[in-house]
Amino acid sequence: MASMRTEMMGTGATDDPSLGTRSSGLIEEAASRGARIRQSRELRITGGVQSTSDTWGPRQPAPPRRGSAMQGPSPVPSHELFARTETRAVRPAASAQPVTQSALGFDTWTVRRSSLTFGGEQQSESAPPAPQNDQRHMFGDLEIVDDDTMGELVSDFATMGGKGSVAARSPVKGTPITEQEGCKLKELMLGSTAMSFSPEWTKQNLSFNKTENITYGIVQYKGGPCGVLAVLQAYVMKVLLFGSQLCSVPPASDAHRPSSDEQGAALTAAITEILWKCGHGEATVALSSGRSQFPGGGRYRADGITETLQLHRVSAVAPLLAYVRDQRRQFAADAGCVLLTYSGRPLTRHRQELVNLLLTGTASSNVFDGTVRLGEGADVTVLRGVDQRSEIGLLSLFEHYKSCEVGSHLKSPQLPIWVILSESHFTCLFSGDRRLCQQPPEAGRFDLFYYDMLARQDDEIRLTVEYGGDPSAELPAVRPGELVPPLEHCLRTRWPAAKVSWNGYEPIL
Repeated sequence: MASMRTEMMGTGATDDPSLGTRSSGLIEEAASRGARIRQSRELRITGGVQSTSDTWGPRQPAPPRRGSAMQGPSPVPSHELFARTETRAVRPAASAQPVTQSALGFDTWTVRRSSLTFGGEQQSESAPPAPQNDQRHMFGDLEIVDDDTMGELVSDFATMGGKGSVAARSPVKGTPITEQEGCKLKELMLGSTAMSFSPEWTKQNLSFNKTENITYGIVQYKGGPCGVLAVLQAYVMKVLLFGSQLCSVPPASDAHRPSSDEQGAALTAAITEILWKCGHGEATVALSSGRSQFPGGGRYRADGITETLQLHRVSAVAPLLAYVRDQRRQFAADAGCVLLTYSGRPLTRHRQELVNLLLTGTASSNVFDGTVRLGEGADVTVLRGVDQRSEIGLLSLFEHYKSCEVGSHLKSPQLPIWVILSESHFTCLFSGDRRLCQQPPEAGRFDLFYYDMLARQDDEIRLTVEYGGDPSAELPAVRPGELVPPLEHCLRTRWPAAKVSWNGYEPIL
C-alpha cells in the first residue's frame, strides 16, 4: 500500500525521510493531484517533532467513523487488508494561515481525504462535526484542519481494530527498561545489540485457531518461534485437560472444543504458570509501553520492542495472574510471542535451552537426567540436564537417530503432554489419560492427539497407538521406498516398536 506522500508526489517519488523541508510543495502538489488519490489517508503534520513512526498490522475492514456513511460492502477480502498509520515530521506550509498552539505543546495539523476507495468502488465519507476551535482550509479535495483531537483519533483507530494501539491497552505497570538492560536482553536473545527480531517473531501473536475441532490450538504464522509456541501450547492443553491448581482454574468442560471464555482462561493460566516457573518465586512481566524508554544510539539499534518495555515484577501468584489477565490483549497482539519470551527471563538464544527454560524453569543445555561429568581434576566438564521430573514432557527425533538421550524426567512427565522435536520443528502431543505417564510404560492400546501450530491443520489428528509392552522389541524392517513419518519415530522412543494408526488422516512426512 503506497503511502500518501508517494501518491501526492507522483509515481516516481522516492521514500525520502526529509519530508519536513518540502511540506509546502507537498500540499500544493496534493491540491492539483487530489483526483489521483484512491485510498483513505490521514497525514498528521506536527510542527517541531523530529520522529517518524509507522504501525502495521492485519485487521478487519474498518467500520465507518462517527457520522460517516458507507454504502455497500468492500469486495476486498479481510485478510488482504492492512492498516497503516503514519506520523511524519514536517513543517507547516509557509503559505498556510497561522495555527493555534494545541494543548500538547506543539502545532497539530490533519490532512483528510474527502472520499475513499475499496476494490475500485468509491465510497463516501462524511467528516465528523468540527470542534469550535478548529481552523479548516480547503486545497482542492483535501481538507487541512488545525485539530486538537489527537487522542480521539487514536481512540477511533483502536476501535477500528488497529493492532498494538496504545488506546487499546490497559495501563502498563512496572519500571521502564534501561539501555543497559535492553543491551543485555538483545545480546542474550539475538547475539548482538545491533540485531533485530525477524518478522516471523514480531508478527507472531498468541491467538487461537478458529478451525472447527482444533479451537484449542495456538496459530503459528511462519517458521521461527515454534519452540516457545509449542511449550505454550502444551501448557494450554494442561489447563484445558486438567486445570491449573496454581491459578485455581478448573478443566474445560470439553478440552477439545473450549469456549472463548475457557480459551482466555487457559491462555492466561498457561502464561502465568510459565512465568512463575521461570522466576522461581518471583516473576517479571515485560510489556510494551508504546514508546521508547531511552534514547538509544551508539551500539544499541532500536527494534521497536525492546526499548519500549516496562518490567513489572511480582512476588506472588495472585497479582501475577491478575496482571497477565489484564494485559492479555498485549500478548494477543503483534509481538506477543516476543513479550512472552522476554518475560520468561531468557538466559540464552540457544533453542533447546530456551525450550528447557520454559518447560522446567531451568535453561539446561541437555535433555538427559541430572548431570554428566566429563574428564577429571581441573579438566572436568559438567554437562547439565534436567534435574527433576517435569510436568510437561519432551520426545525428540534426534534420540531415534542416536544423537541424544532423552531422560525419564522428560520422557515420563507428570502429565500425558509432550513437546515433540522433529527435525527442526517443535509441536505438541497430548492425551487425557494419566496412565500414559507411567515408567516403564504399560502395554495397551490408546489414543494420542497431535497438534502442529504451523501445519494449517483442517481437522484434529488422532493417533491410535498399540504397544506390546516389550522395550526390546523391534519393528519389522521397512520395505524399500516406504517412508516412515518422523512423528512415529518419536513415539517409538517412548513406546518401542509400537504400531501407529493415523485413523484416515494423511500421515505427516
